[in-house]
Amino acid sequence: MTLPEPEHHRPAWIKALIVVLAAAVVLSVVGSLLIAFRLFPRPSATEVSAQDARDACQKASRRLLRNPDGAQWLDAEQWRATGDASGKWTVVLQYRLSNKDGASKSGTADCTIQHEQATNEWRLLDLVEN
Repeated sequence: MTLPEPEHHRPAWIKALIVVLAAAVVLSVVGSLLIAFRLFPRPSATEVSAQDARDACQKASRRLLRNPDGAQWLDAEQWRATGDASGKWTVVLQYRLSNKDGASKSGTADCTIQHEQATNEWRLLDLVEN
């Protein structure tokens, strides 16, 4: 003869305590995530894209040079970069170029470049030497 298994009945107050503690844990996790996203927001497109625009203009300009190895970019991190909400940027490049004969030239150029959000690619619109 086997004995019936004992039933485990928890008092109602213990069940209520478990529900309250579970809810508190869920709310604290959700609250922590919300606070984290407010304290550490993603950088805005302007903050990210200024340096990206500088890099993209430098790469686009380099592709147009006959002697890209002779290009020196002066103070690249300081180049003035202005952009708008459409993703169009104008960057003032500072450079020193040397040809294969050793002649060199320094100057600046205005690079206008467009960031395409859909493809995350840059397109050179204009490059004008000053």
